[in-house]
Amino acid sequence: MKTYKIVKVEWDDISAYTAWRNIGEVKDCTPLRCVTVGTRVKAKRGNLAVFQTISENMNVADAMIIPKKNVRKVEVIGTYRA
Repeated sequence: MKTYKIVKVEWDDISAYTAWRNIGEVKDCTPLRCVTVGTRVKAKRGNLAVFQTISENMNVADAMIIPKKNVRKVEVIGTYRA
């Protein structure tokens, strides 16, 4: 069995708009601040990998790979063994 950390990740994501907008509105837009909660796993250098669901045969779903440069804060909020 392995111990996994449950984390709360605060991070910045892009803002995107597909409708026509005034150029002044676009200049005032900013990235979105996001919060993701899930199980942290080792990822390739420069990334943070988090998944939200794990099955009995150790397959995972609902995974997110977040570039570390976008991460504002990572807080461990719990652990479990699987």
